[in-house]
Amino acid sequence: MFYSRIIEIYKRADFPEETNFLIEDKLIHGCNDTYCRCKLRTKGKVITVKNCLELLRRHETVDINMK
Repeated sequence: MFYSRIIEIYKRADFPEETNFLIEDKLIHGCNDTYCRCKLRTKGKVITVKNCLELLRRHETVDINMK
């Protein structure tokens, strides 16, 4: 799923601190799930990469359990 692929890439990469806003933007706009994307957008400017990944992980876990 989306979270699993992103976290795998994120762990391998060593991103400079100033690129975090680009990563956050990609996480938010690259998410195909409407509910999850809206939830990420409501965080506003206080969102971090860690927050994005945690929200995606929780949503993916719930989604898998519901199926």
